[in-house]
Amino acid sequence: MTVMANSEMPASAMSALMRYAEAVPFHVPGFAYPHLAGHADLFATPGSEWVVAPNMPQQYRQALSQRGIPWIEGTVEVGADTATLGAYNVAVGDSLMIGNLERIDPEVRRRHKHQAVAVKQGMCRCAALILDRSHVITSDGGVAKALAASGVGCLLVESDPIQLPGYRSGCFGGCCGIRGKRLFLVGSLRHHPQGQAIRSYVAQTHIAEIVELYDGPLCDVGSLFFF
Repeated sequence: MTVMANSEMPASAMSALMRYAEAVPFHVPGFAYPHLAGHADLFATPGSEWVVAPNMPQQYRQALSQRGIPWIEGTVEVGADTATLGAYNVAVGDSLMIGNLERIDPEVRRRHKHQAVAVKQGMCRCAALILDRSHVITSDGGVAKALAASGVGCLLVESDPIQLPGYRSGCFGGCCGIRGKRLFLVGSLRHHPQGQAIRSYVAQTHIAEIVELYDGPLCDVGSLFFF
């Protein structure tokens, strides 16, 4: 098992993560937003066939190809224009997609024929974690409102306790990754005021184990992509 993860995530979390999977540390040199240069969820949308940004470095495409993961290049280059930050940062589940339909890269939209929940939020993979068709955790009020209007259950959690270096706070989805029946968190729920509520909500799904990668505040690292 392999995981693509922010090269600048807390060292203790990366060390713990490597006990479960081979790590591919992610970083895009010279990116317009230096504090987000390690956020893989800005440059790729995983799925049965990954869609990657034209400016995602070649080494990460090679990492996918070497492991037999099919990928295709999208059309939108992620850069200084904030509108491009949502091109690939799309929350995708088995039968549900959450995204800003005006900003999603056409190749992502073409490959995911799920029920689409349209939101105004530009970056949805970091804002929302799809557990299953009926359970989503989000730290964005606008996303929660759109999900409710679409009849999709969700848990809205506070974003203030979530760290994102260089910014006032981060987003819940950006702290997470799912592999099989395990939910991996960069941080510990005991440092979030809704920690127990999150545990109880996750227990309603197929997730059998929550792996907290270090004993510290939840940290938005741009998601953990397992493959």
